[in-house]
Amino acid sequence: MKLKSHHRTRYEGHGELVAFLYGQVELLQNFDQVFVWDLDRTYLETEVHNLSGLLRSFFQSGKSKKNVAGSAILLQELSKNFSPLPLFFVSASPPQMEPRLYNKWQIDGVKPLGFFSKDNIKNFFPGRFNRLYRQIGYKIIALLELRQLVKPKAKFIFWGDDSESDAVIYNLFSDLCSARLPDLELKKILSHNLVDSEQIDIIFDLRDRLEIFDPVQRVYLHLADDTDPGYYEKFGRRLFVNEDSFQGAIDLVQYGYLKPKQILAVVMNLLNHYDFSKDRLELSYQSLFERKRISNHLHEILTPMLIQAGVLDPKFSPRRKTYPLSCLVDRPYYFCEFTGIETPWIPERFDYLSKF
Repeated sequence: MKLKSHHRTRYEGHGELVAFLYGQVELLQNFDQVFVWDLDRTYLETEVHNLSGLLRSFFQSGKSKKNVAGSAILLQELSKNFSPLPLFFVSASPPQMEPRLYNKWQIDGVKPLGFFSKDNIKNFFPGRFNRLYRQIGYKIIALLELRQLVKPKAKFIFWGDDSESDAVIYNLFSDLCSARLPDLELKKILSHNLVDSEQIDIIFDLRDRLEIFDPVQRVYLHLADDTDPGYYEKFGRRLFVNEDSFQGAIDLVQYGYLKPKQILAVVMNLLNHYDFSKDRLELSYQSLFERKRISNHLHEILTPMLIQAGVLDPKFSPRRKTYPLSCLVDRPYYFCEFTGIETPWIPERFDYLSKF
C-alpha cells in the first residue's frame, strides 16, 4: 500500500477496513514492539455491538465518552517510556467516529499512531448483512494490514477484552503468521468462526506477503464481562488476564514496559477517580499470587512500596508462594516446581472447534 507522510492519513483497506495514521508513516518501521489496543470496553466504556449502543456512542462528544477505569492513565504512563509510544487502536467502531475519538485522545493526553475502524456501511448490501456484528474476519485483516506497516519482526503487545472473541482473534493471528497450522485446517477454523470465503481469501493473500514469523509477544485480556480467569488458561502463559488496570500495570512492570513507581500513578487514579477502595486493590493484588502471575522478584519490590503508600495493609503477605520470573516469561514450556505441572507459553495446537 502507498501512503503519504503527513499529520493525518486516511486510507481504505481491504473489505470494510478504514485506517487513520497519525504522523510520519516512515516512523512505523522504527519500532521493535507495537501496542495494539481494542477500543470498546477496553479503553472506553462503550458498546458498539448493538444498534442502540452504536448510535449512542456515535453521537457522544469526545468529552462525554467515559474511560474504562485506569485505561487513560495506563497509556499516559507507558508514553513516558517511549518516544513516541507505538500505539494503535483496532476497533469495530465506524470511521465516522474518528474525529470524536481523536478529540477524546487529545483530552486524555494519549497519542496513538493509528486507528483502524470498521466501515459497516459497506455491509448494508445483500450477502453482507452477516458481517455487521461479526468481528473475527475484519480484525484479523486489520492486524495483517498493520503488520505490513511496521518492521517485519516487530512484536505485538495486545490489549483486548473478553466480550468480542479477542483471545481467539489474537491466537489465530499468531497461528496464521507463524505457519503453525496447515492452510486447510486454518480455513476450516476460520469458516467455523463465521469468517466468510471472501475474507478468508483476503486473509491468506495478506499473510502470504509477510515473512513467516510469530509477532505476538503478549496478550492482555481485560475482563469486561467478568469471565472466570481460569477459562483462559487454555491459551497458555502468553495470555494474561487482568481484572482491572492495576493488574495489567503490574504485569507491564514485570515485562519492563513500566517502571515500578509508575504503578502508584495508576493506583491513585483508580482511588481518586473511580469506584475503587484500598481493600479492592489489595484483593486484586492478592489475586495475582493466587493465579501464579507475579514473580518473587517483583513481589519484593512492589509489596513494600504499596505498603508505604498506604495501599496495602502493613501486615500483608501473599496467600501462596511466589514464583521465579523464569516461570512467567517466554519459554516454550516451564515445569513449575510448586504445582508439578508443565505449562506452555502457547499451546502447540489449540482446539478452536470446541468450547471448553
